[in-house]
Amino acid sequence: MKDIKAKIQEIMDNNPNINIKGISIPREYNKKESPTQRTERLKLLREALLTDVGCVEVATVVKWLKSSNKARRTKLMNTKYSSFGLKTYVEQDMGKEISNGAFIVGAMICGCRAEQVKTSENAHLNLRVKA
Repeated sequence: MKDIKAKIQEIMDNNPNINIKGISIPREYNKKESPTQRTERLKLLREALLTDVGCVEVATVVKWLKSSNKARRTKLMNTKYSSFGLKTYVEQDMGKEISNGAFIVGAMICGCRAEQVKTSENAHLNLRVKA
């Protein structure tokens, strides 16, 4: 568990907005949020990735990506599906619910690149999954 926690921390150090919800902090609709409140919320969401639950989710994604014959890295970004859609394959195969951020971090640990989808917390990855 320490090994996976160190890898998660390394990804987080290189990506200051990545958190348990995704590649960036999700917008709060119908709610005014000060910059201080937003920073505090981001801090809590980032800390959630380093909890035991977050580490287990990331480890599950890494295990699935390394053992699955459905997933493979590609040279080009897969803009057809976002991280939110791709994570459902892990959930179905492994029988566990996975957060969007844990999926992105797990994919990055396995060598994938991630790019934010417009202004959402989802990411496009250079990952192809066969149904």
